[in-house]
Amino acid sequence: MMKALIVACLVIFMISQNLASASASTFSARIERDAIDVQISSTLSQNITSLFERRISLSGDPLTNVTRAFEKQIKAKSPEATVRDISANCIFTNTTVEVSVRFKVLGVVSRREEFVTANLTWRALNILDDFSVENVSYNLVGKAYFRGIIPRFENMTGAQFYENRTIPVTTYRAKDVAGNITMLRFKSLEAPLMNWQMAYNITKGDTCYRLKLGRVVDLAVKREVNASVTELGVWMDLSGEIATSGFAKLKGDSIMSETGVGTSHVLMLVSVVVPLLIAFTARIIERKTIRTKTELKRR
Repeated sequence: MMKALIVACLVIFMISQNLASASASTFSARIERDAIDVQISSTLSQNITSLFERRISLSGDPLTNVTRAFEKQIKAKSPEATVRDISANCIFTNTTVEVSVRFKVLGVVSRREEFVTANLTWRALNILDDFSVENVSYNLVGKAYFRGIIPRFENMTGAQFYENRTIPVTTYRAKDVAGNITMLRFKSLEAPLMNWQMAYNITKGDTCYRLKLGRVVDLAVKREVNASVTELGVWMDLSGEIATSGFAKLKGDSIMSETGVGTSHVLMLVSVVVPLLIAFTARIIERKTIRTKTELKRR
């Protein structure tokens, strides 16, 4: 009975932690039976210049180059890993750049009875290759599209560059920040998994680890002339999510999940929590009835 109560309290705590809606992730990994399915959607927003309208799905040599770059990065941390089934797309509008990549990582998931262990050591991908397709640069976009714009504002009256919207910086620093904007840089995801927020979804029987980093690119130029203020900039948010079936726990950079935990724990939860909820609800109704009767007597 004590074990059941502990499990019930733990699940209730996890449900409460999961009430907050999760934002869409830039880096999303799903641990499967023998592989990890990874989806990346890296989006940059800007109003400092006008870009162009293009939509490109990679194939042939450009896709091979992307595959090699990702596999090289992943193997550097996990030599046993291989990358398969990769697809990539890039979409440009006048104000946004989006690069989407999906692939599977094999060789990093092991299974023993009902336990699945996934090695996530490689997650902090930092792809710095200068990818281009159809004369469009889609990774080192800062070097291609933003660095050259910065000097235009240097001699404008009332213009000042800022990092993180609050820190004044020189034109030289602004050129450096703008020139190093990269679409496939996820180094910030190397934050220890213990610092990611863990949530267990009792309905789906899934465990998720989430990390919200906020702005990883935030460069702005404000121009104040008389009472008029104009603000332009380039910005990118970053968040991550790693999901697995069953109840999971951490072991360093690995996630261990018990795939058979769902049914047994749900039954245990139902047998313990439901009667408690019924009793709690009945008690509330009883108190409310007594309070109502008391108020009526006073009248």
